[in-house]
Amino acid sequence: MTNSSLWLAVLIAAVSFGIERLHRGNAPETFHASAQMKGPLGMIGVTMDIHIDRYLSNPDRAGMLAALRSGGAESFSRALKSAPAAGYLEVGDRRWTIRWAHEEERDLGRVIVLATDEPVYFFETGGHAKSRAGYTAAVIRLDVDVIGTGTGTMYAAAMVRPTEDGSGVKVDDYADQPLQLVMVTKDYSSSLRI
Repeated sequence: MTNSSLWLAVLIAAVSFGIERLHRGNAPETFHASAQMKGPLGMIGVTMDIHIDRYLSNPDRAGMLAALRSGGAESFSRALKSAPAAGYLEVGDRRWTIRWAHEEERDLGRVIVLATDEPVYFFETGGHAKSRAGYTAAVIRLDVDVIGTGTGTMYAAAMVRPTEDGSGVKVDDYADQPLQLVMVTKDYSSSLRI
């Protein structure tokens, strides 16, 4: 094997290892996201930082889902509030604690689902405000590729409850529709170690 073939093999192995490491996530990690919402004066842009310190272990996740299935939205809300912090969501000078962080690998990236222990904002719908009871969290879904770029959805005031048949999870949004996160990027500035 020539020197150039050896270097090429080493380079391919290093790149493959790097892509696999990016694909797995390796918390802690931070994402920056831009949301667009329609306000009374037109479209408004909001930027946010999502910092994830840890992802839920399978037993912790199973326990919280069991609370949801057995006791509904109220039981899940109590379990969420008592869970250890998994990170935080930051918008301007405000910060909300993330207590649910779960990632699932997909062919070309990951789906990351996060929940804060309180709502971030209530977007009033129509001319009449509806009851805020039961909307005790904010839920964010990020769809990112292997390098950490993508899009997402944010339910700024959400009610998490089991589906009618009890087999899944349903998220109701206080607003007419969730916020669209039009640009999500992973921040590598604090995670790169050379």
